[in-house]
Amino acid sequence: MNQGPRQSCSFLMSLFGFPVCPLCDVALETGFGVDGDLCRTCWAQVFRGEPDAPAGLCALCGHTLLGEVDLCADCCRQPWSFARLDGLVPYRSPAGELLRAYKGRNRSGLARCWSRLSVPRLAPAAPLVPVPCHPQHFLERGWDPVARWAHFLSRDAQVPVWNLLIRRRTVSQKLLGRAERSENATRSYCLRRDAPNKLKGQKLVWLLDDVVTTGSTVEACAKELLRGGVAEVRVLALCLH
Repeated sequence: MNQGPRQSCSFLMSLFGFPVCPLCDVALETGFGVDGDLCRTCWAQVFRGEPDAPAGLCALCGHTLLGEVDLCADCCRQPWSFARLDGLVPYRSPAGELLRAYKGRNRSGLARCWSRLSVPRLAPAAPLVPVPCHPQHFLERGWDPVARWAHFLSRDAQVPVWNLLIRRRTVSQKLLGRAERSENATRSYCLRRDAPNKLKGQKLVWLLDDVVTTGSTVEACAKELLRGGVAEVRVLALCLH
């Protein structure tokens, strides 16, 4: 398929190092584009303003509350191992298109955008522990979305990345129902042998994941990190589903 003049111009600008939007590939306006920025059109379509979390969310997991208490029904029933869960954007929203483009259309350049959105959420700042990608997904995609996001966030927030978790070859969580996910996640993750050397005496780490649906994955990983000796685990995800 032949590219139009606008797309051809954007490709050439990208080739020679000029900034282009990581979502639509259109050349960014002079004075507007910096590392990781979306163009004005994509930003308006995706966020329709600043991507602030709406009110009425569970104080622990970030899901929408149906009553007046601070915790949702799931968190009232199940004590989580992590102290808090924060998501940058809701999955079922225009902003969720960022994740679908990032993972589904291999728009890896969006990792810089994710990083810029994440920095204000890292309070207090602490080491980043990415959830490892499923081995099959890594082979298919050729890169790890969470690891790439962690790389730029480490640079922007000036905190280290600690790759302390190992993912075993188990069934992908996407193929399982809610009840099966918890058991599968428990079998899927373990700590590296040297992890306790870093975690012992550490007050806080941030566990990074791309999408949190039932919480099974981040719960299993948080348990492992607590067993390794860290005092507190907080979770930051790209999207809450």
